[in-house]
Amino acid sequence: MVQYKKDEIKDRIDGAALKIFAEKGYRDTKISEIGEWAGVSIGNIYRYYKSKDEIFDANVPGNFLEIVKKLLWSKISAIKETDAKFVEQSESFWLVNHEVIQFMVDHREHMLIVFHKNTGTKYENAKRELVEFLLHALQVIHPIQYGQFLAENKQELVIRLIYENLIHMTLCILRDTKNIEEVRQHLKSIHSYHMFGIISLFR
Repeated sequence: MVQYKKDEIKDRIDGAALKIFAEKGYRDTKISEIGEWAGVSIGNIYRYYKSKDEIFDANVPGNFLEIVKKLLWSKISAIKETDAKFVEQSESFWLVNHEVIQFMVDHREHMLIVFHKNTGTKYENAKRELVEFLLHALQVIHPIQYGQFLAENKQELVIRLIYENLIHMTLCILRDTKNIEEVRQHLKSIHSYHMFGIISLFR
């Protein structure tokens, strides 16, 4: 009979929990499914965790949204003084920034749990908060154009929908693609599509 160390068993439980939370969401995940995927009995799981809530809290950082916003802002604030045309055409833009892509790939399950499969968790409004954050960033990078566009067209809803779609497409790529180079290429394509639309709106 194979013997496992306690830490190894816990690691298997945690790894299985993240995988299933990312695929099914917190609400639809059962402890029995975590145990089945980890190859651990339910009784063994309860030796480490009292509940599904405890498993979730132990594996999804409570400040993950703030970590993401801080990373994005570090890239946005670094380029806000740069020529906008250069930023839009280069890898300085946050969506195709190497550090941002590496972070999203390294934390793929966390990204999907927090921004996509978040029903029943404290993160149910995380995607909306990220959209608001990116709208604020857009105002920082294009303050004059953004203000003029809203004054002339009064279509803040349209811009919000554009950014909701941008986040949704990014999450779909993370869900369906695990290879970092493929993720990078897909995000570059989305970046070109996104910037073409934003620039066209602001002209």
